[in-house]
Amino acid sequence: MPPLTFWQAISIRRYISGSMNRRFLAKLLGVILLILLISIEVGPLLGHSVYAEITPLNHTSPGVDETCRQISFSPDNNPFGLCPGPYPQGGNCVWWGWEMWHLLGYDLPRNWGNAADWIADAERTGLPMGTTPRVGSIAVFPVGDGVWAFTSIGHVAFVTSVSGDGSTFNVTYQNYGDPTPMHVGTGYPVSVINQPRYQHNNL
Repeated sequence: MPPLTFWQAISIRRYISGSMNRRFLAKLLGVILLILLISIEVGPLLGHSVYAEITPLNHTSPGVDETCRQISFSPDNNPFGLCPGPYPQGGNCVWWGWEMWHLLGYDLPRNWGNAADWIADAERTGLPMGTTPRVGSIAVFPVGDGVWAFTSIGHVAFVTSVSGDGSTFNVTYQNYGDPTPMHVGTGYPVSVINQPRYQHNNL
């Protein structure tokens, strides 16, 4: 075999091997995400989770620290920084929302703003919107009501389950300035959240 053909054959084998490794890693990541989502749902039934802090009053944990300036970024090109980070520690609700969809195979646009802007950003992008939470959707709390979102920049959370009648839902999320890798919120009542004193039908 001439040398050029020999090196071409080696190059082709490396390419095939590399693409097979990428497929394997993608499948492995999918299985890990599935296990994570299952453990999120089953974890609260079994007791306090090792890796998640369950919110005691079924609303957003008040761990927001707006003074945090130790921003770091995750290696997967998530455009939102973690503060305090570093990855895999937590520190940003919009990082969490973007990351959850990224793990599901969809990257939200990289130019989205604060959580309060995500409804307008989603409308501009043409994503489906609704007032009833769905599993895999991102719940946006645009109003800084002090319960569901602590500041005027709002809050987002990833919906992990919805009750049969759609009246309550569970979420996972992070808070800016809070190193907790993941918070779990359970039994979020849609009708209460949308009351005028809270999100005023903006959920």
